[in-house]
Amino acid sequence: FFFFKQKTAYEIVDCDWSSRVLFRSGSGPIPGAINPLLVLSGVTSADAGDYSCAISSAGATTTTNAGRVTVLASSPSPGYIRALSLRGNVGSGADVFVIGFVLEGAGGRVLVKSIGPGLAALGVPGAMVDPRLDLTVAGSNLALGGNDNWGGAADLISANVETAAFPLADPASRDAALLRTLPNGVYLATASGVANTTGVSLVEFYGLDNPANLYALSLRGRIGTGADIFVAGFVIAGSTAKTVLIKVVGPGIAALGVPGAMADPQLELTAAGSNAFLGGNDNWGGTADLTAANIAASAFPLTDPGSKDAMLLITLPPGVYLATARGAAETTGVALLEFYGQ
Repeated sequence: FFFFKQKTAYEIVDCDWSSRVLFRSGSGPIPGAINPLLVLSGVTSADAGDYSCAISSAGATTTTNAGRVTVLASSPSPGYIRALSLRGNVGSGADVFVIGFVLEGAGGRVLVKSIGPGLAALGVPGAMVDPRLDLTVAGSNLALGGNDNWGGAADLISANVETAAFPLADPASRDAALLRTLPNGVYLATASGVANTTGVSLVEFYGLDNPANLYALSLRGRIGTGADIFVAGFVIAGSTAKTVLIKVVGPGIAALGVPGAMADPQLELTAAGSNAFLGGNDNWGGTADLTAANIAASAFPLTDPGSKDAMLLITLPPGVYLATARGAAETTGVALLEFYGQ
């Protein structure tokens, strides 16, 4: 049972139970709330309360613990990228997952996680047995720490609850988690398997303290087919819309000598839960708006209008979104998936 939170959102993944329903204590089942994700938009004080999920199969029903929703009056705040998660097949060597992120202003705490055994407990096939995280300063490769097994540390538990991240319930699990307070700068978090093992992992990144200072996020890894395409979930928080530049770079990194780079990536954006299509791109085409946005973001340079790299510039209201990256005609390869707040 995995949940992302923006206002309030609960998501269930890889659930083999035949039915599920979300309900609110004292009010009964929520009409139509049978999908994997519940998003409450335009929240008012009337939405405050305790929310749970009942999952049924073969005559048996399991009900989750209640999650309390408190609605507070607040002043309008600019939209910002709050969090990013990606479930995919983490390989070895050049096929590990590398998360790049940029902190502006005062910096702050960041929580990075690589979940493997936690997914296995939910029945996800091929889940990584023993993931590891390493944090470095981009450019200098200065090591800032790592984690193999999270160990049930109190600060990690607190940060995980604060962000409403994938639950870490077993202190003895081999899931990996890092909590660091960082000044502004550019950083890399590498998710890999101990002893070069491979497998499916859920990699999560959250900005805490000063989340609006999180300027950019990127993920590099190998995009496969079927369940091994990239599906990155991200949250726009705050109370106003945010313009986001999203890119999938394959030919661009091939030009730098990256082996196995994807020849023709495609990008699609949907609203989490409803799966409403919001936009997509196959070949970016060198348009003036995308060129200007890429330069303004100091993003990975795309100088060839004829390249098959994909790019999307879109303004989004606060909410939870899914960016899907795959190869044209079911091709595979290494790609760089980037998010920039404009």
